[in-house]
Amino acid sequence: RYVPATYSGSETLAADSIVIWSLNDDDGVTVTTTTTSSDTAVAGIIVTQALTPDVDGNTAIQDAGRDNWTWLQTYGKSQVNFAGAVSYTGSAFGTSTTAGEAAMYGSDSTNANTPRVTGNAGFAYDTATAGDDDVEVFLRLD
Repeated sequence: RYVPATYSGSETLAADSIVIWSLNDDDGVTVTTTTTSSDTAVAGIIVTQALTPDVDGNTAIQDAGRDNWTWLQTYGKSQVNFAGAVSYTGSAFGTSTTAGEAAMYGSDSTNANTPRVTGNAGFAYDTATAGDDDVEVFLRLD
């Protein structure tokens, strides 16, 4: 179930978008976008576009059967839209500062003690430039 981070002015979420588990709707089925780079709450990649909810503030039970349900991939070969460049094949990736888009995963000493920013989602099969869509990746989420 997709619920946008901000309901006002929200739009359909494109296929191949990377999402996180909603920390506001802690029901285990609701996903949303993030602007936190390498967010540890990464849930997976949306396989088909996700429409916005019909009503703001619904629970998952209230949204059952409505438009904002979609398919979420959590493991295996997939495609994702990238906000940042992938410098080499095999690079680790995660969420980026652009909602719904991925970037190279960057674990460094600054982030080492910040649990919220250590989310590695998998690795890239392809190199990419910033803004590339449909970049092949292998998704590995626990």
